[in-house]
Amino acid sequence: PTGQVTVKTQGLVFLPNVVATATGPVTDLSTYSTAPGEMDPSNLITNFIQTNSTQFSFNYSDPGTSKFGGAILSFGSTRPDLSTGGELVFEVSGVTQLIVSVSDDVVIGTNPDGSPQYRSVNLLFTNLSATNKYLHVKASDLLLALPGFHPSQITSVSFIVDPKTLPLPTGQVTVKTQGLVFLPNV
Repeated sequence: PTGQVTVKTQGLVFLPNVVATATGPVTDLSTYSTAPGEMDPSNLITNFIQTNSTQFSFNYSDPGTSKFGGAILSFGSTRPDLSTGGELVFEVSGVTQLIVSVSDDVVIGTNPDGSPQYRSVNLLFTNLSATNKYLHVKASDLLLALPGFHPSQITSVSFIVDPKTLPLPTGQVTVKTQGLVFLPNV
């Protein structure tokens, strides 16, 4: 005897797998006046550097069993709107898979610095290679992760390494885009 059992529930966390592609171009972010920031609550990230208005990178160390770290792009009052078929496209190298965490405008708490903490969903980008290096963040994938997510009000995009996504215990992640705010050191 064989059969199929279907269980329905609500509120489960779902991490959609999204395959990286060979097609760009990267998104021009100049409209949003954003620059990358280091996100490192677990002390995994070193050598975080923004080399120009089109690229930033960071080194990571072994996250052990439960740590994470990465980089974040935050958006102010002018935010990306992916609700009408738009997308954010980034070129990534250094890993074969990467979590991209995207936040909308729903406040779920307060950060230690007093700023609002926004709701977020994660997408696991897989199949990253020298050929398939483009990550396309689309409303359809965000809504798959969380029906009711607001793709018209993106407040941040984070590039996260953790023990489940890293092929190597140490390495470097490089993210390319266009139009980042850049203040060179002189």
